[in-house]
Amino acid sequence: KLEAIFDSINTYAYPYGSYSDYCKECVSNHYQHAFALGTGGTLEGIDDFQIRRYSISEITKVLQV
Repeated sequence: KLEAIFDSINTYAYPYGSYSDYCKECVSNHYQHAFALGTGGTLEGIDDFQIRRYSISEITKVLQV
């Protein structure tokens, strides 16, 4: 198990960044935070189960500007 290697795991990344309200509810029963792509925010006070995770292609575009 991952917990044996990393201690406790309290974050989750939705597969492909996609989720539904049902999925979000299930994840909230087992984790403290979850990451999504293309939605959510990165500021304090945002939904802990809809934290925006940036894709590598988005970061690359920003760095090229």
